[in-house]
Amino acid sequence: MVFMKKGEGNLKLLKKFCFVLLIFMLPCTVYAANTYEIRVTIGENSYILDGKTHSMDAAAYISPTSNSTMVPVRFVANAFGLGNDQIIWNDISKTTTIDAPDKVIEFTLNSSTMKVNGSPVKMLSPDGKEVKAEIKTVNGSGRMYLPFRVLGEGLGVSVDWDSQTRTAIYKKTDSANEQSTLTPTRAPTSAPAQPAAPTLSNNEAALPDQFIFIYKGARIVMNEDTTQLFADIGQPDKTFESPSCAFDGVDKILYYNGFNITTYPDKDRDRIKSITLTDQSVQTPEGTKLGMRFNDMVNVYGDTYGNTLDLYFYVIGDIKLSLLFEDGILVDISYYYLPVTNLEQ
Repeated sequence: MVFMKKGEGNLKLLKKFCFVLLIFMLPCTVYAANTYEIRVTIGENSYILDGKTHSMDAAAYISPTSNSTMVPVRFVANAFGLGNDQIIWNDISKTTTIDAPDKVIEFTLNSSTMKVNGSPVKMLSPDGKEVKAEIKTVNGSGRMYLPFRVLGEGLGVSVDWDSQTRTAIYKKTDSANEQSTLTPTRAPTSAPAQPAAPTLSNNEAALPDQFIFIYKGARIVMNEDTTQLFADIGQPDKTFESPSCAFDGVDKILYYNGFNITTYPDKDRDRIKSITLTDQSVQTPEGTKLGMRFNDMVNVYGDTYGNTLDLYFYVIGDIKLSLLFEDGILVDISYYYLPVTNLEQ
């Protein structure tokens, strides 16, 4: 979700997670229809709008505390034609506001109360438990989540749940001569470019290999052609593909044992965009792995990090190394190729 303070032109990133495909997905144009449907499936990094699949870098999930289906707010709002300039983040109050044409919806981080046109609405699970707005960090940026039923009701659309496919369904039907204010008639407004991430100064020389990931002795270099990657470490266990909204072709996730690689299309080839470590069976060349503590990171990389909440990052040249902590434990390690990352923002 792209967050920005009202009245300012600069973005402020919140946090980071897993990807899928773009750090900030450039939205595709969709057109009005009298009846349209949006489907978001648990665990899938895409949503379906009127039968057409659109990639997103944040997947819906089931909240373990309330058993509610949580969906990424920005992508659902974008699917209904709301631009990033209509999704406003207040960093002081930790509140996100959806500025729709006929209503204003506000929800605050870790709060179970949502406001629609100023009126409070309690967010409850189907079994009556309170559900709080949550932020999860994916690919270096924060994604705000809400229970899908509450978000649908706030947007004024009907909601349904397909238990067999574990899919949240939003459906809006307009009258023949009256178009809904939420009908997706335009592409969401592109967000302003993000300010450059802070660069390191006094410990650059101490960081080995410019953040090159090494697996079974092979150096995996950002932006290299995957032809070389496959020659070095073999084919992935599985591959996920989705049409790219930023480039001609498809974005891909390559799943290997212990890590994932995302790629972007470059003419007739695919190039490496990011690497995410997924379990403790692999580690960085410096010995950093999931499960370590904050002090371990500082001992390895120094204290010249940038951070947004519990996401810490180091930048050397075109590479960013991001490390996400939860309750002081390292839960995500990712490398990013910044020229493409910044372009996609």
